[in-house]
Amino acid sequence: MLQIIRDKTSGLIAITIVALLIVTFAFWGVSYYFDQGGEIVAVSVNDTDIDLREYQRVYQSVRRQWQAFLKEEADNIDDELVKKRTLDVLVDRELINQINHSLGLQISAEQVRSVINDLQAFRGENGFDNSIYERSVAQLGFTPVMFEQNIQEDMASEQLQSALSESVFVTDSEVKLIAGLKNQTRDINYSIFPSDKLKEELTVTEEEIKDFYEKHARDYLEPERVKIAHLDLSLQKIANELEISEDALADYYEANKDNYDVEDQRKIRHITIATGKDAGDEQISIATARAEELIAKLKSGMTFDELSEKGRDSSGPDYEISELGFLTRGIMDPAIDEVMFSMDEGEISAPIVSKNSVDVIKLEKIKGGAKNSLENVREAVEQAYRLSIAENQFFEANDQLANLTYEHPDTLEVAAEELGLEIKESDYFSRNSQSDPLLSDRRVISASFSEEVLNGNNSDLIEIGDNRVLVLRVLEHIPEQKKPLDEVRERIVTRMKYEQASARVKETGEAALEKLKNGSSQEQVAAEYGFEWIHARDVKRDDPGINRSVLRTAFKLGRPEAGQAVYGGTSLGSGDYALVVVEHVTDPDDSSYTKEELEAFRMQLQKLKAAGNWTQLMKDERRKAQINIYSDRL
Repeated sequence: MLQIIRDKTSGLIAITIVALLIVTFAFWGVSYYFDQGGEIVAVSVNDTDIDLREYQRVYQSVRRQWQAFLKEEADNIDDELVKKRTLDVLVDRELINQINHSLGLQISAEQVRSVINDLQAFRGENGFDNSIYERSVAQLGFTPVMFEQNIQEDMASEQLQSALSESVFVTDSEVKLIAGLKNQTRDINYSIFPSDKLKEELTVTEEEIKDFYEKHARDYLEPERVKIAHLDLSLQKIANELEISEDALADYYEANKDNYDVEDQRKIRHITIATGKDAGDEQISIATARAEELIAKLKSGMTFDELSEKGRDSSGPDYEISELGFLTRGIMDPAIDEVMFSMDEGEISAPIVSKNSVDVIKLEKIKGGAKNSLENVREAVEQAYRLSIAENQFFEANDQLANLTYEHPDTLEVAAEELGLEIKESDYFSRNSQSDPLLSDRRVISASFSEEVLNGNNSDLIEIGDNRVLVLRVLEHIPEQKKPLDEVRERIVTRMKYEQASARVKETGEAALEKLKNGSSQEQVAAEYGFEWIHARDVKRDDPGINRSVLRTAFKLGRPEAGQAVYGGTSLGSGDYALVVVEHVTDPDDSSYTKEELEAFRMQLQKLKAAGNWTQLMKDERRKAQINIYSDRL
């Protein structure tokens, strides 16, 4: 659309369009013009619309999770499965929000803030760090408001699930049944029909490979990719490049001292010899003597740690040693306060008689008060000063960048030269790129693959963080295409041999299984098919020494009647086939469980029931809801 305007608007037509826009802005403001288009709706749940931007954000999050879990390249993950999971997440989340709203379940802003403040990912040297927080959530594609809303929704969801879980009731008979199934043992025989030898013996022709390649073309696609150039403008970069004088920095500090100066504080190591409230002179005298003894040890070179570990003896009252952070006046006992705020760094006090103890302190460090100075907070002051000067420059450059890249839509060079910015080029990347934080940013991906930019124009200004913007253009565009056969030939051959060998082994295994079911003995079948049975006795469901698929099959099979085994088989992930025989089932005695074991089973069953109830609740809500998915927009 913008290209059409660029190409077609000139002379009287251009003047007319501009005049109409001016009239619109004058009467209703810029927001009137931009708000008319509205957000593109991806999915609606009852009366609530979920826009395309939120769909894209969750889509990228789901894809990253799957890639990390499956340890797969992003391009190898099935896009349709990711889309389906994304839609499930969005629909379920909105349904939960609507349930919470109808039930009046609410999470306060204070609760949300408390959770965020406690998250380790957002903590710096001095606890919660707002700059780390804002930078981290921006990398996830959130604004702080959006992130806090998501946390609030997650907490409300947990509240709802907790309420549902607490309503679950488990009977004693159910607990014993689950305990019995969990600890049931079985005597089994099994044999694995291997496929590896068949895979080695199989050959596939070039014609078969080409035919398979054509029939499964969707499995061997190279995704659409672009290579971009971009200009990156940030407030921080401008601030870092400024030249500032010491006098100007000192003036800024004096003008903003309230933001940096801190109250007089002391950091101490503290020895406490308890005496109690009503201690007499003799008890205080004994504690004081003990304190003087400890002071002497410290002054002779013993450290507090050594005093704590090695310095204790039975010759006097016991003591406690603690290391306290920075303290202001009024926190400690008045007697300790008076001494603490009169000492120099590194000094060890004389014995201090306080309300309930005799104390010794060593002053580790002084902060604030008379110690307040520019040098002590230089880094923070200089950073703030630089940003305050750079702010106007950044916003002016921001406007220039937007105007120059719009006025010269086919190049970034004019803006780069005017603003002194470097044009950076990327490698090729796809819509599902995870190779670089910038190239995996949903806003950069969306702009890079937009019709406007693919048609040869510069993008609009893209905000990719607080006080950081980007303009990009596509240098090269490679549409989605089949990977060359030579590139995927080895994968195709491996897959074809796996599928063919698996099918043949399964056919053989099922034939042997049918003979067992028809009355042939285990010995006869083993002899006919040339294998040996593996015998396993008193096997439990979680036996670590037996293949999981074999165990699942063994415990799915029915209970054998006296003298009659039951038979089953299953294909394994390796392409092999397992033949399984259950000869005997042993159930545990109810009296064999301890009270603690039964309680553990009760909790386990309660969680399973709660999970089932939750799944059923979501199914019911989906069935009742009016859900519209606009697939053509995804």
